[in-house]
Amino acid sequence: MIKPNYNHVYSKVKNVIELYKLNTIPINLNYIIYKTKNLRICSYSQFAQNKCTIQEVVDYFGSELGAYACTKDKLKCVIYYNDTKNNKGLDRFTIAHELGHHFLNHYQYMLDGEILLRGLSNPDYAALEKEANCFARNLLSPIYLIHSIGIIPHDVNKIKDIFNISKSAAITRFKCYKLDLESQILGFQNFFDNQFEQSLKFLSKLSKCNTCGYYFSKNNSNYCPICGKDNAQNIFTEYGGIESMIYSKIETNTSGKAIVCPVCENEITETGDYCPICGTYIVNKCTQCGKLLSGYARYCTDCGN
Repeated sequence: MIKPNYNHVYSKVKNVIELYKLNTIPINLNYIIYKTKNLRICSYSQFAQNKCTIQEVVDYFGSELGAYACTKDKLKCVIYYNDTKNNKGLDRFTIAHELGHHFLNHYQYMLDGEILLRGLSNPDYAALEKEANCFARNLLSPIYLIHSIGIIPHDVNKIKDIFNISKSAAITRFKCYKLDLESQILGFQNFFDNQFEQSLKFLSKLSKCNTCGYYFSKNNSNYCPICGKDNAQNIFTEYGGIESMIYSKIETNTSGKAIVCPVCENEITETGDYCPICGTYIVNKCTQCGKLLSGYARYCTDCGN
């Protein structure tokens, strides 16, 4: 019977972070998959391709969330995930979970060309699932970084927002906090502190707008560049837990000038503050105080106009 080996899981998470030189929060899962030889990712929608229903895909894989399939020689491996749940945080945990199966070499328990679930007894499969869950939560929200950031374990909203995971995954992180804490490996804390040094410094300055949920550094801004409000709070203080928002922006150069005209889509190569084709003013600059602003700013970060 297979028994979960959590110390092996913690070591494997560190190895993956070290091997792929991961040093930003949240962890970039797509980068890991892109850099991993013979590993591909496929959504349930892509797998179905209008030839079957999503429910039929779920029935085929035996999972509502995702699956891992691999040949015995590990030359062809695919991570499948259910993209129809409309929950990016859940998708990230599912993908990280399937990555756990991959990096923990769970393919050795599979029949050639089979999906992981098949050919295993329920207790053995449950043990592998526990290892993959442990891998996922410690890859996405490492216990060492939670220590370094200083998050109170039960503050699930901050864990959710900082590490870009679902609320249920953040709750699981809280529930497993003691288990992972007691299993810390000597020297790993220093490794994580050094590996994520720049991200930790950035996070210490990060604020979240209580009105629109946008994240920005309050060191250089008094007002939110999206909604113009001045009620942003540092992420380590209490806030309303609003879902983060992604806003459209116009790409600008270092002078605040649009690279492509937002009206006629002419590529700007000439000097000057106006588009030479349609005459649109192409510099995002505050008309009140003159501050040059980024391409996503709707309001001035200095004066709030």
